[in-house]
Amino acid sequence: MCLIIGDLGGNSMKICPKCNTGNSDNALKCKECEAYIGKIEVTESSKIVDEFNMKEKRREKIKQIAKIICIAFIIASYVLFFIVAFSKEDFFIVLFSSILCVIIGYLNIFHPEILFRLKYFTVIDNIDDVEPSDIYLLSSKLAGVLLLLIGTVIVYVYAFFPL
Repeated sequence: MCLIIGDLGGNSMKICPKCNTGNSDNALKCKECEAYIGKIEVTESSKIVDEFNMKEKRREKIKQIAKIICIAFIIASYVLFFIVAFSKEDFFIVLFSSILCVIIGYLNIFHPEILFRLKYFTVIDNIDDVEPSDIYLLSSKLAGVLLLLIGTVIVYVYAFFPL
């Protein structure tokens, strides 16, 4: 089965099923491996787009579920924290510190571009036209997980272990 991919300009090309090389639309043989690609059944490129869109929707759904689980865990931690540790001496300092860690961690995990813009808006003139690199996004998400864990560990250590 040969695949024809088109662009917005109306140009299209055949993709060889053997070596995945792009060939002209009217080619009978692949220019790379010489395989016959002339009268092979053509698959629409819209199937590839539909498959990509389905995967993208699945990723978004997983991201939404992760957000809900994260928020539920954080709320449960703070409810438990209020119940157990409200009468302790440094309650509000610990509460503020842990909430700050959790908020920054949450933003790093789910919205790293916001913190990127906040960090570099004075340095980069056209900040709206700039996107953070993949390594920046990955390191931000890892730092976010670490901050989220630190914020919840602060809550549990302060609530359950005497200092």
